[in-house]
Amino acid sequence: MWNSSTRRFCRSLPGTWRSGGACAGAGVWCPTLSLIVQGHDWQFVPTAPGDGENGLVRVFRPGIHIGDTRSEEAIYKLLVSLQRLTAWAEDVFWPVFKADFSVPD
Repeated sequence: MWNSSTRRFCRSLPGTWRSGGACAGAGVWCPTLSLIVQGHDWQFVPTAPGDGENGLVRVFRPGIHIGDTRSEEAIYKLLVSLQRLTAWAEDVFWPVFKADFSVPD
């Protein structure tokens, strides 16, 4: 859902999509930070819209394993990873994203 919403938002910006997910008219790039959960394993995957309107997503690197839910200890490690990812998103990613897209406070 979040990836789809972000891509729709980026497509609504002035300009046309080019290879790599750059919006030509706005001069910005629209990445999406994704969490993929497969069974017990959790991965963080940075992505961006692919070429055109075909719905494909460009993945920049293999997923980064941030934890799992196989044991109580692993769940605590996952929670710490999610807290660190949340802090990074709030302190680093969101201010840059907000400035690039002129999102009001």
